[in-house]
Amino acid sequence: MKFQLHELAVAANGKLCELWPDGSLLRDSQLTAKRRFSFSIDSRTLQPGQIFIALRGEHSDGHDYLEQALRNGACGLVVSDKNRIAQIEQQVSPSETTGISPRSRSFVILVDDTLSALQSIARVCRQKHTIPLIAVTGSNGKTTVKDMTASILAAHYGAQVLKSEKSFNNHIGLPLTLANMSEYHAIAVVEIGMNAPGEIRHLAGIASPEIGAVTNIALAHVGFFHSIEAIMQAKMELIEALPNDGCAVLNRDDKLFEQMFSYLRGGMGVIKFGIAHEPEDFDDPFAPIPHHNPTVTAEQIVAAPDETYSFEAITPAGRFPVSLNIPGYHNISNALAAISIAVALMDTIGPMSLDEIKYGLEHFEPSPMRMHKFTHRQITFINDAYNANPASMKSALDTLRNMTCPGKKIAVLGDMLELGHRSQSEHYLLGALAAQIPVDRLFLLGEYADEVARGAQMSGMKPHHIVIGASHNQLAQEITAQIEEGDLMLCKASRGMKMEIVLESILKLLEI
Repeated sequence: MKFQLHELAVAANGKLCELWPDGSLLRDSQLTAKRRFSFSIDSRTLQPGQIFIALRGEHSDGHDYLEQALRNGACGLVVSDKNRIAQIEQQVSPSETTGISPRSRSFVILVDDTLSALQSIARVCRQKHTIPLIAVTGSNGKTTVKDMTASILAAHYGAQVLKSEKSFNNHIGLPLTLANMSEYHAIAVVEIGMNAPGEIRHLAGIASPEIGAVTNIALAHVGFFHSIEAIMQAKMELIEALPNDGCAVLNRDDKLFEQMFSYLRGGMGVIKFGIAHEPEDFDDPFAPIPHHNPTVTAEQIVAAPDETYSFEAITPAGRFPVSLNIPGYHNISNALAAISIAVALMDTIGPMSLDEIKYGLEHFEPSPMRMHKFTHRQITFINDAYNANPASMKSALDTLRNMTCPGKKIAVLGDMLELGHRSQSEHYLLGALAAQIPVDRLFLLGEYADEVARGAQMSGMKPHHIVIGASHNQLAQEITAQIEEGDLMLCKASRGMKMEIVLESILKLLEI
């Protein structure tokens, strides 16, 4: 994004200062010249010429890394602690920094709150760039749908697509994505998450999407809500934030679809998607697509032995075959959501061919730790350890059940977090489900591992086929002692469990 320095300070609601002051920053040429800025909140990955925003977190303070940011080439700092400026001037000299123009000094923008500054900058960037923006939320699948949509858009726009990296979907990640929007971008797709009511409304207010997609409603973050209906209401804050001529993309298969549909306002378009519905007869090809409420669905669904699926997509723009490269029946629904978003865009940005949609879906690469299947020493691993809730656990275990392998099927499961008063019962049900799949071995870690084990045993799983680990490394050792060539292993848990540590330890132990 291009700013004059004083414009940037105004956007951040801050005061512009100079590091190692010699007056060069205050020259008219420095103040009035528009410069392209990008932003970082991590001094380790900061690129020379970026602005470092020193966020304060629960466990760390970005102000502790100002020196490292400057040494790595930060051209500017956004800080809320005035005292740190003098300290930095004593600790670092201009000659020790990289990537700073010799004609100017690094600058500082002093603000009351750095997070508020980031969000304010993001809001200004979005207001300056009125490109089409799609926002995706939901209990499960939002990162996959976002990535699928971005892949489809890239088939049409190439590198001009801006998307949320990884799972940058919260009060930090979303504004950081938008703050790095530039005139090169032609379209954007972002992900919006939440832990509490009002969060999506706030983030959608910054993003100003024209299209909002809700993947599904499930028991995620239920510890912060009193019911699944309350979760639905929080997710629908995205639809409420759409303009009157915006378009909603909703899951027709969801049990709460009718309630979600009731949030639409007059003039808004909607495209539904779902697997469990008969294809529609799209007999009015001249009607604006979102405004005759079509349903995008799938026919001729065929599963491969590795649990990847091919199907024929049925849309108001035509039919076309798709072969997904990511395992799991639930990813058909995710693909239909992405197709629906692309169909909605056909009315707003012009023609996007069905061939481009097909190419984007078939060449999409999922974000790390989302049903990532790989083979090592003739053992097949599925790394789905990024996050978990009861619905996504069921989808992952169903995928494990449907996949074929010559050896054992092994589930390595950690706790599902943020379930509140339902934690005990949901983990018991998880164990029962694992036994019913059935899995041959069950390895568990976490506070509720005993409940999972109890549920599995009550559903018929033998106790000696269940192992509860005391730590990531100890559990990895137990797994390595039992895993063999031909086995298939699923690893899944909530993000806070960091179950990828178990998987990484297994891979190291297998090399010993």
